[in-house]
Amino acid sequence: MTGEAISIAVAVISVLAAYLAAFAAWKMLKLEKYREKNRILLLKHHSEVEHLEKLIASFARVIALYSYEWSDERNQSIDRAIQKMQLHIAVLEALNTKIGTDITQWVREKEADNKTVSQIVFYEICQLHTAGSNKCFLELKMERLKKIQDKMYSEMTNE
Repeated sequence: MTGEAISIAVAVISVLAAYLAAFAAWKMLKLEKYREKNRILLLKHHSEVEHLEKLIASFARVIALYSYEWSDERNQSIDRAIQKMQLHIAVLEALNTKIGTDITQWVREKEADNKTVSQIVFYEICQLHTAGSNKCFLELKMERLKKIQDKMYSEMTNE
């Protein structure tokens, strides 16, 4: 190879390296914008996520306490968990109309035995402190609540 051919080859390699560096910088910028968008969405929906997670935790506590032996301490713990549930439901309804509608429907939606969360949790368990065959109902409602959470996350990522 001659000196001129080597110079041309070096110039071609330098141009290719410059194009690759520009392409890599463009991809990094695109990735950074994507990450920033996700951070903004998470911050925007932080309260909704937090209250829905707390609602799920409070409902899980009710389910767990439901199977304990009946006692005044247990009844007070259930009452506190139900009060927290009601607070988180109210906040979610105020923060996001879509999620609020889903939560309201979750509370009022009748299952196969024609009962609702309002009837079982807010009345029978909270006020009457009665036990019944509601464990299956409560578990079905927990699954529905988790589906609402999945829907919320899905909507967040599609914004």
